[in-house]
Amino acid sequence: MKNKAKAFDEQARKALEGIQPVYRPEQWKVFEEKLDEAEAEEAEDIARFDAMIRQKSSEVKPGFKKANWERMSRELDEAFSWKAKIVRYKVVETLLMLAALWTVFNFYNAVSVA
Repeated sequence: MKNKAKAFDEQARKALEGIQPVYRPEQWKVFEEKLDEAEAEEAEDIARFDAMIRQKSSEVKPGFKKANWERMSRELDEAFSWKAKIVRYKVVETLLMLAALWTVFNFYNAVSVA
């Protein structure tokens, strides 16, 4: 496979070895015109695509339920409420302190009985 590819490359190289392209300055003008035409066609395609998307998206109406937004607002208020967080943490802190005091009380009772 590699030998065939090398042979083809060598044959193409030999065939193109003596060829020199003819330089014509007017060909740059033709090339520039064709490039401008292609860019104009692309711009038209983009404009048509944008118009189609604009039309389709204007037909779409998002569902709106006021109750859902009110519920989300309540849940966000509750989740980000500093008062609620402080109360939760203070309840946990109090329970931990009571558990620590209960443990210390039981430990001293056990030591004094023994």
